[in-house]
Amino acid sequence: MAPLAQLHAKAPIKLLLIGNSSVGKTGALASLAASGYNLRIIDIDKGVDVLGSLLTTPSSPYFQQDSHSIDRMDVIQCSDPMKALANGALVPDKVIGWQRMTSALTRWKDGETDFGPVASWGPQDILVIDSMSGLAKLALHYHLFLNAALYKTRSQNEGRRDIGATQNYLRDLLDMLYDDAIKCNIILISHITAVTEAAGIPKVEEGQFTQQAYGHPSAIGRALSPHIPRWFNSMLVMKATKIGNRIERKIYTSPQEIDGAIVFAKSSAPLSVKPEYDITWGLAEFFADVKGKK
Repeated sequence: MAPLAQLHAKAPIKLLLIGNSSVGKTGALASLAASGYNLRIIDIDKGVDVLGSLLTTPSSPYFQQDSHSIDRMDVIQCSDPMKALANGALVPDKVIGWQRMTSALTRWKDGETDFGPVASWGPQDILVIDSMSGLAKLALHYHLFLNAALYKTRSQNEGRRDIGATQNYLRDLLDMLYDDAIKCNIILISHITAVTEAAGIPKVEEGQFTQQAYGHPSAIGRALSPHIPRWFNSMLVMKATKIGNRIERKIYTSPQEIDGAIVFAKSSAPLSVKPEYDITWGLAEFFADVKGKK
């Protein structure tokens, strides 16, 4: 057993970063690389090109902060190449993404680069998975492949079982990342899926309740998404707001309303973090506030 203060000081940041498409979630990672963190990215959505631009353009604030920050990034692309069938359906040509992702966690070897298993990484390292919805698709493809059902039409009952099995793959992965054996920081990037539920208050008519939409991490099916935040000690919401003729992008540590849905947020250091952060240096500032550093 250890005092709570020691546990808090040593605890890595395990962060769920949630927001709509094109709000700047992937680009926001640049501040962490420019602040000295080692970013190792599982790239499923093929959106990391923006980081190369932000970290190597001389006029960029990140390049001016540290012109070698790009050297602290390593990317392993994990996706399934697709092909078109005669009937026009698009299906995986090869199912390799899920295995490549799990192999990288077991031993991160990218060409001559070998960082070993994720369990051996430390507090200056950040594992990034981009994104949750892409991860769910890889898990589904892998499940169908193992059951020789990749190109087959599935019945409604079979489809429900496929979704349930895929959710189990994702739960097992989240359990592993949540485990105390993982000492590095984790960032899982996710899009938002809005689910409308009966809020219960106030009562409108007898037997009727108000309807409220809640924004959950995008995965697969409805059973898993509302529970994903429990595997993370922090959850930040990224939001774009139109102010006059410009778009302002910020990172929030408190619940936000996005497209009519309430998206929750949390932090492992609620009294140390700010209510909101500018997108440019926001993630680096949030990490510093949680860890009690400048």
